[in-house]
Amino acid sequence: MGADMAAEELWGRAWEEYLVSHAERRECYKNDIGHAIYPLYTPKDLEERGFTYDKDLGYPGFGPGTRGHNPSMNRSRNMWASVYSGFGTVEDSKERYEKIAAWGADKLNMAWDLPSQVGYDSDHIMSTGEIGRTGIAVDTLRDLEILMEDIPLNSLPAVSTLANSIGPVGLALFIALGEKQGLKPADFKIFLQNDPLKEYAARGTYIYPPQPAVRLACDTVQWCAENAPHWKPMQFCGNHLNAAGAGAANALAFAMSNGFVYINELKRRGLELEKIVPLCRLFVDEREDFFVMAALGRAARKVWLQQMAKRYGADPDNMAVQIDLTAYGHGGETLQEPINNVMRIGFAALGYYLGGVTYMSNAGYDEAIGLANETTCKVSLRTSQIIDNEFGFSKTIDPLAGSYYVESLTMDICRDVNAQIDYVDERFGGAMGALEYGYIQSTISKGAVRRQAEFESGERQFVGVNIFKTDEDPPRGAFKLSPDVAQRQLDRLKTVKAGRNNRRVEEALQAVREAAGRCDNVVYSVLDAVREYATIGEICAIWRELFGEYRSLTVY
Repeated sequence: MGADMAAEELWGRAWEEYLVSHAERRECYKNDIGHAIYPLYTPKDLEERGFTYDKDLGYPGFGPGTRGHNPSMNRSRNMWASVYSGFGTVEDSKERYEKIAAWGADKLNMAWDLPSQVGYDSDHIMSTGEIGRTGIAVDTLRDLEILMEDIPLNSLPAVSTLANSIGPVGLALFIALGEKQGLKPADFKIFLQNDPLKEYAARGTYIYPPQPAVRLACDTVQWCAENAPHWKPMQFCGNHLNAAGAGAANALAFAMSNGFVYINELKRRGLELEKIVPLCRLFVDEREDFFVMAALGRAARKVWLQQMAKRYGADPDNMAVQIDLTAYGHGGETLQEPINNVMRIGFAALGYYLGGVTYMSNAGYDEAIGLANETTCKVSLRTSQIIDNEFGFSKTIDPLAGSYYVESLTMDICRDVNAQIDYVDERFGGAMGALEYGYIQSTISKGAVRRQAEFESGERQFVGVNIFKTDEDPPRGAFKLSPDVAQRQLDRLKTVKAGRNNRRVEEALQAVREAAGRCDNVVYSVLDAVREYATIGEICAIWRELFGEYRSLTVY
């Protein structure tokens, strides 16, 4: 140790002398979380944090969870690779989905348009100008029947969509589609995001006030626990929280706090923790720092088990309550020189991969221009597949373990996340109170302002944007929808409404109303309604009437 200390002192003096004539490029290096980054990390940094191998690292498949949720990780199973895609009507996206399936995607990740996500049919005035623009227009079961007529649900490992505020409807549509294809829930697998709480603070596709929204989301999870325990009907989403400005550690803390709200409600209904957690995933997110990406996944697993033990008395070594991690590979995609985004996304995807995520989607390199085209989707998928199958990344487990920097960063993130969760609990009584008070929104707002200020000052750098700029104009030629998309969707909706048995539709919708009024699990009545081709909008209109609509806080 004495020799090590002497060497460290010698290096320190040499570093200071070198800086006299070779100033560092920045006065202070830090990451987006707010941590100062030291010029060098040594065993001393781990010692100062109280690091021990057994307590903080351990082995994959065992507590503390840092190194992975199963003993063999990617040596035994590949990371699930998928593409988030969808546009126009189902006819427009049908060929694209068939190609994505043929390219070997593990999960078909459907984008539905905004009207569908917020419970409006295409013929509603609120849908004007938005039909099919940010995803597929989905009004009834008939849309999914056409979309998936050549892609059986059991031909892919899983099919997915967001459905944050329409969870029971999204779930019922897939159940009914499976029935149309002659399948039972046991024969295929569905993933939903189904996390309405983060919508109030970040993304904005909310409908009802938080309490009934949580109830509907939990109805979805409960139905799966009782009927399809291999499905994944909920994802605690930090992605949109961080994108809005929260910062990676805060976003992870808020996502977990939201998750505890759902878990508490499901436990109140009598479900055991070991039956709830396997139905859920945790969506981690970082935008610019490779090492934070890698440390974030490691920290998330560790903090999760700590919180399971603290809140619910779970054995901290019980990996049955460990949670799968999802990530979206991206790195601040730029409009200028978009081909450079291929590298940004690749580095980000690799960071998440080395952090041990289970499910990965990647951004399109031209995402800043418009909807991804076919080539972009293929590159996004291939990025994950190359990382998982080439260059040796899957040959050993947690190859960054033991790095003085990565382990220090992982411990610092764990500290920050636990502290934020504790503050939300102690100050606001949990995520619901923090939302009502505006604390989460305020944290996001402050972070967004800070990021913009750092960009304008040049501290936050993007090659081709605010450093190494050229006189090239940003590319043109964004993906454009066919001009008749809206009319084609409106025509089909009109045809479906005219051809269905409207008496049976009305009876089914009345059953949806009664189930909601009695606080029954609404999935069963919604399933009967979508079987009769009731629309998303007709079902959500009932809940709008019963629960009211949420009006957002303005927080600065």
